[in-house]
Amino acid sequence: MAIKFSGIEQEVIILRAVTDLIDSMVNFAVMSLLGNDPDSNILFESSTHQGFFNIILVDFLSCTDKEGPSKKISYLGGLREIVNNPCFDENNSVHNLKVTTQEFKDWLEQKVEVDVWLPSIDRETKLKISRFDFLKMTGNISKHNYLRAINVAKKLKRILSESGITVD
Repeated sequence: MAIKFSGIEQEVIILRAVTDLIDSMVNFAVMSLLGNDPDSNILFESSTHQGFFNIILVDFLSCTDKEGPSKKISYLGGLREIVNNPCFDENNSVHNLKVTTQEFKDWLEQKVEVDVWLPSIDRETKLKISRFDFLKMTGNISKHNYLRAINVAKKLKRILSESGITVD
């Protein structure tokens, strides 16, 4: 039997899950911060740490399980619901989270051109791809071997086609 949580409880569950994921990704055991804003740069401690970051990021960009304590929703979608109808807003304290969540969503949706070398088809090209798709694909490649990356291959084939490159 599923437990019914109140709005406040749902908000706490999502916020806790989001902060846990962010704390796992963004910490000095995984990366170093070089320079100062706006010209700072992130350097991963190793390729293993970069892969770990990609895996946690793809989890953050994915949906929660429908059998979990909250409805099936992306973590970012959960944050957007919270900032649009917050239970804990005190004197507009949710404002910075609302602005940051929207800016991150907009940044993810932006299409960028990425220079890529595709050795299996002996082709160098520019792909126009949303940051969301690019990050999900790289995270899934870090997370799964080729037997679990069929959907990534299909998505890449679609993106290549949209860029005018045909592959069999």
